[in-house]
Amino acid sequence: MSGIGSVLIAILIFGLCVFLHELGHFTVGRLCGIGVEEFAIGFGPKIFGFRRKGIEYSLRILPLGGFCRFVGEDSDEKADNAMNNQPVWKRFLTVFAGPFMNIVLAVIAAFFLLWCFGISDVVPKIGSIDPALPAANSILEEGDVITEANGTAITYDSNGIVTLRGIIAENETVELTVDRNGETLTTTLAPKFSADENGETTAQIGVVFSTVGYSAAKAIPAAFEYPWDCADMMVNAIRDLIFGKHEDVGLVGPVGTIAVISEEVRQNYRLIVYFICILS
Repeated sequence: MSGIGSVLIAILIFGLCVFLHELGHFTVGRLCGIGVEEFAIGFGPKIFGFRRKGIEYSLRILPLGGFCRFVGEDSDEKADNAMNNQPVWKRFLTVFAGPFMNIVLAVIAAFFLLWCFGISDVVPKIGSIDPALPAANSILEEGDVITEANGTAITYDSNGIVTLRGIIAENETVELTVDRNGETLTTTLAPKFSADENGETTAQIGVVFSTVGYSAAKAIPAAFEYPWDCADMMVNAIRDLIFGKHEDVGLVGPVGTIAVISEEVRQNYRLIVYFICILS
């Protein structure tokens, strides 16, 4: 993909997120009887526009945002349809409709990302065993499903992997219960602890877990969790930025966002759906 093409796609992704956000404000505001003065995509000088039913629709030269300007939004108006004269619940719904549309878009994007683009979920099923680590000297075999670790149930999903890794990291010995074609087996391992180049200690037992794709039925509930996980990741990054835990964490504005998206999309077009989800 060419550089210009990737930049245009990045702008379209950004524009789609902004358009649906403002469309949410616009639609609910009108349903609540609030007057709209202008609905615009972009900022700066107007490229073209038209007026219909008293509302100005416009496209502006800088495609890095947009706005829906309501009657009485920034000043006191005496008109019955002015926002400042509406009850609180109508104003709340109108304001909330923008981010709600982005939540909907994020869930839809996550669904297609999980179902159509090969995103996989890691599960506690042994895919391979490292011959140099403790698992190689145990009864564990490829295909075994780990169901318990030190008496704690391990769910067959990525959450189970997180639980399992936490138990491995916190214990000098780990008793694993596995399911092998309906047969229940138990083995005890002593994880190998080592320090990486940053001085952080890691614990390994020597297994690589399998991944499974998402069916349409499985992708639907996961699509609601995926944006939440992304949001949690962003909150943690901002927290680290504030408290200086990671100096390489940074923030960018709209121009920087488009630059990042265009560079990544140039390498992998599938990231288009990913960035729609992330931006939303």
